[in-house]
Amino acid sequence: MFLFFAVAIGCFAITSVRADDDDDYELLYTTPDKWLQVWSDHAVDQSRCKMVTDRVRKAYSFVAKEEGWSNPELLYKKPLKVRLVQGFKSNILGFARGPNLFVVRDEYMDDPLSEGTLAHELTHIQDSRQLKGNKEPSFFAEGRALTNGHNYRISLGQDQNQYDMNMAKSAMRFTSEDASERLYLPHDEGWDMEAIGTFFVEYLRTQWNGGIANIHPRTAKVVENIANGLEFKAAFEKEFATPFDSAVKAFMSYLNKTAETPQVRLEKTMWQDVSPTKGPGAAMDDDDED
Repeated sequence: MFLFFAVAIGCFAITSVRADDDDDYELLYTTPDKWLQVWSDHAVDQSRCKMVTDRVRKAYSFVAKEEGWSNPELLYKKPLKVRLVQGFKSNILGFARGPNLFVVRDEYMDDPLSEGTLAHELTHIQDSRQLKGNKEPSFFAEGRALTNGHNYRISLGQDQNQYDMNMAKSAMRFTSEDASERLYLPHDEGWDMEAIGTFFVEYLRTQWNGGIANIHPRTAKVVENIANGLEFKAAFEKEFATPFDSAVKAFMSYLNKTAETPQVRLEKTMWQDVSPTKGPGAAMDDDDED
């Protein structure tokens, strides 16, 4: 059974989804360079197909620049298929499968929030192309993808939203026990995995060893190290010259230190302008996040 990175309303989740073969879809549009294709299970006019490919290419380029891949040729080696579907049996809005396929609900492309979804899912596509069949931990994949999705939305002038408030709230409630459990599960699911993975990436960027400003190119090197045959821990240590366990212990220590004043955890992070204790995010119970 394959794992697919899927998007639900306002949040991202890992779920199992069946993507049908190409026989169930019609090829409607191919870009002049033959790299992007639009397939669909319903009629879509050419102008909309072109709009979709233009936006996918723009988001893909943003992610590639953020990651700073050593071998960008892998990103464009094979065509990328975009499937526009009328809907799914669940409330999923879109997902990426492997290195060559992105599936999205057609009407969702009219929602400005879909820009973040594009960058998120295309991060998974790029990781998959670089990994060449190897695997990275779920929390690491989601932390990288979610920060890219957020940063892309903000780069387009979008405001912080309910999802950002909920993420900030989770960052404030995590304990060192959560970190010691979630960051050692190679294949995990659910909100807490995604949220703590995102928080961990932001901790590396803003706090660890004084903060690693270029965290995305550095974590991309970890992905490349995995592609070259290293296990995740060894790949992390090769890039950062520090054992992964030491980074987790430092993160746990930070969580313990800030347990009584969790609001400070948002300082310098992508949530620094979010107030999870005010506005619509304050009314949400923790159980609603799962």
